[in-house]
Amino acid sequence: FEGVRTMGPRFDALLNELHIHDDVTDGQAHAKSGSRPSGRKSFANEQAEMRRSAAFAALEPVAKQLFDLTVRALAIIDAVLGQVSGEVGCDSSHHLCKGSILQQWLCPALVRADAAERLLDGDFIAAIRARAVRCMALHASADPATAETHWPFFMSVLTRYGPLVPELPSGSIAAASAGSIVQTCILFLSDTLLLHSGLPTGDDQRVCKFFELLASMLGPPGIAAR
Repeated sequence: FEGVRTMGPRFDALLNELHIHDDVTDGQAHAKSGSRPSGRKSFANEQAEMRRSAAFAALEPVAKQLFDLTVRALAIIDAVLGQVSGEVGCDSSHHLCKGSILQQWLCPALVRADAAERLLDGDFIAAIRARAVRCMALHASADPATAETHWPFFMSVLTRYGPLVPELPSGSIAAASAGSIVQTCILFLSDTLLLHSGLPTGDDQRVCKFFELLASMLGPPGIAAR
């Protein structure tokens, strides 16, 4: 865990630096379009590209090390949350689920996975994202109030990944990871409706929206997915 705390801010700083170089390069390209290129502009553009390449070279190994550590951390968090998810009446599990796991580990893992998608192997990032979403579902299932606040998040994730699964190559890691995310979302949302439907939050409307989304993913009856 300490390694992630150390490497995470380093990754964020390097990524921000890379984005700054991208912005500079894009701005120079925009200024250059429509005008005759000059040797001075060409040199400036080459310098900006060199700085961008150097920033990328520094970021890539940091990203690889960070996400290797993140995989291990998420596996531990998954195991711990899985053990305590059925003991929400216990003080220790309540403290754990109400603690800093979400803000310090799960949300940063998802944000950094999105940011690193172009830097690392896509299958590797997809697997991290799937594990982080599963951990978030276990964390959010701790009590009715927490589950309630996470309902919009899991609906949005299901909306995003539901249509994506059939488009991915069958048998690929990306397809398996997306399928795992969809399954996690469906299980969380259905469990929330079944276990916490007594909350006065317009459950009838939520049920309709949830099953409308499922119906759109499954397609009309009698038409098999290809």
